[in-house]
Amino acid sequence: MTKKLFYLIVSVVALCTMNSCGSDDSDNPVDIVTEDSWISRICNTFSLNINDYYDYWGASGYDNKVILANGRKADDKIYVAVYDTIRNDVIYKDAHFDFLKSMEANYYEDRYTYSLTGFYPIYCENDEGFVIVVNAHYGSEKTMDAKFLQKIIFNNGSQNFYLEKSAYSDIIPYIWYKDSYLLRVKGNNYADCYNDKGQLLYQNLHYPNDNNTFPISYTEYIDFGNNSSLGKFQIGRKNATNNEYEWIIDVALVEDASNDTRVTYTYESQSDDVWTFICKMVARDGTIQNKHIHLNVQTGEYTIT
Repeated sequence: MTKKLFYLIVSVVALCTMNSCGSDDSDNPVDIVTEDSWISRICNTFSLNINDYYDYWGASGYDNKVILANGRKADDKIYVAVYDTIRNDVIYKDAHFDFLKSMEANYYEDRYTYSLTGFYPIYCENDEGFVIVVNAHYGSEKTMDAKFLQKIIFNNGSQNFYLEKSAYSDIIPYIWYKDSYLLRVKGNNYADCYNDKGQLLYQNLHYPNDNNTFPISYTEYIDFGNNSSLGKFQIGRKNATNNEYEWIIDVALVEDASNDTRVTYTYESQSDDVWTFICKMVARDGTIQNKHIHLNVQTGEYTIT
């Protein structure tokens, strides 16, 4: 599944792109357009006066969706809405969480006031529901560092579940096994696994750093590595609790592949323990070769067609 995520925090005046949910860049990125149009949109969604909004707000895109988060002066609540930009309608809206306009925190031996500078909402969905992490950013002119608070919404398709955290940076959600998500603090090599009811399943799982990974349980995944030598590619079954391989094999896909061949893997289907993946290889001259790998995820035995 191909996803595209990007965000905008107006107080920082920045437009950035990044991938989440273990995904690749989209061929059709969502256009956020202008600040005024989206502020008007979210005010209309909640029937609010546009003058009652704070200056800081945040927006992000995920496939054909735009996710907005903003704070309201009258009640200090975070208003969150998800819009489908193709159908031009509201998919989800929520105003469960309160937010702090400022917070006190230690910086070495002294204590300072950190003021809210903006929101960074991140959306991630599976087949049944979704999770939204609203990262609230706080800054201090005296210390020039940042503090973060997170408001997290889990939806399992029929009910919402809420969680609050305070991490040292933004929390980014990723699609994981069945009904679960990985929540990773930006810059951390570990992630925590939550189900779609917001219940913690596993802590400190070693986070797979690339998109060529496919979970087969809450704690294990198949890892397709880069080419180790001409025409050979490593595949392994890895345990995320200890970062060790159960098994690892070298697979010879083609005889004439070069070291600069670009390889991507896509899950296609499964029958019991045998999973089928499509391997797409693109050479520097644009030549494309597709292979099917039929892999027994328990033993590492495979065939190629």
